Amino acid sequence: MTLAALPRWFWPAGAALFALLYGIYYLGVFHPPFPPTVKETGDYFLLQGGAHRLLHDGVYPGNQFYPLPALLLARSVGLLGEPAGYLLWSGLSLGSLVAMTVWGSLQGPARPTALPRLGNGLLAILAVLAAHFGLHWDFRAHNVNLIALLLFWLALLAGPQRPGWAGFWLAASGALKLYALVLLPWILWRRFDRWVLVTLGWLLLFFVLCPLLVLGPDAAWRLTLDWLRQTLAMSDPAVEAKFVATLATLRSLLAALTGRELVDPALTLPLWLCRGLLVAAVAWALWRLARRETAPGARLLGEGAVLGLLPLAFSPVAQPHHAAAFLLPTLWLAQRLPLARLAQWLPVAGLLLVLVVAPYLSYLGPGPLHRGLMLYLGSLLLTLAVGLMAGVKLAQDDGGVAASRPSVQ
Repeated sequence: MTLAALPRWFWPAGAALFALLYGIYYLGVFHPPFPPTVKETGDYFLLQGGAHRLLHDGVYPGNQFYPLPALLLARSVGLLGEPAGYLLWSGLSLGSLVAMTVWGSLQGPARPTALPRLGNGLLAILAVLAAHFGLHWDFRAHNVNLIALLLFWLALLAGPQRPGWAGFWLAASGALKLYALVLLPWILWRRFDRWVLVTLGWLLLFFVLCPLLVLGPDAAWRLTLDWLRQTLAMSDPAVEAKFVATLATLRSLLAALTGRELVDPALTLPLWLCRGLLVAAVAWALWRLARRETAPGARLLGEGAVLGLLPLAFSPVAQPHHAAAFLLPTLWLAQRLPLARLAQWLPVAGLLLVLVVAPYLSYLGPGPLHRGLMLYLGSLLLTLAVGLMAGVKLAQDDGGVAASRPSVQ
């Protein structure tokens, strides 16, 4: 059988199989005992413990920053019992990666020949490997970043043409991880008013009505304030220094580079300069997308991809698994590689290959240095790459969102 004789679904199915095996491996399925027989330190069990303290002790858990809706959702999953709840949680993360990988494999040049279809599948796999640093941490930690990323991606795909769905997906993503709400000011700026209003309505439901119904008015108000105080307190470097986690914050990177303590005031200026550099890169990429990306869906996906990286430089609790957000820009970039000019293709392909290799170079420096460089430099370079590739047209001419939709400015 020749390549041309293979059905069209063969290569997307191959990409899906790769994503499935990748996720299964890093979830620890091949490393017994699986499911775990004791409660480990993974975030699934951390969320379950936090939800128990919230509901039974009336206390917001220490050393956590999950919004109340995320804790209540985790408790709902935990009611299934173990290992059913654990398997459902893991399955949602696994399904999120498979869904986004299949979508990526369907977005490249759609010529009716076998080789481009093979290339699209391989490029989707390349995108997954380029996001490996955050993805494998997220699976190993049994965290919720991939689930939140899927919801964020669904919001971008629905877009202003389907504001009801877009608002629901964006609010649901923000209820799990606040990072997703970085998109809200941008869609307000772009005057997607119905999308904004629907999102705010769902946020009201998730953050106000659900805690009120489950916890009661007094407890909901008190625990929400406790969550806000605990979250805002992390802006204090002394609190960040005591945080029990594998940090990959920009402050920890600068401390490792300079040999200073996290609490050293001398880090404040370079910290804000580095943050300003990423903000400038995001602004440049958004400007390029606005000027050169004529397909509204492709533009919105590119905007979401770079805006989703912005919180990584500002979060005082940034950890390696937050780099799962790399997957959206790596997929967006990989789709465009076959049609890019050489001046675009070389640096972007080089960046993706470097991101594939870089997670394995941790022995070259101390942990905080390697993790911080991966998170910050990865975010900065991916943002610049998206700006560079703005305007490269896919055959679908709309980056995965139906080209038949009317243009939205």
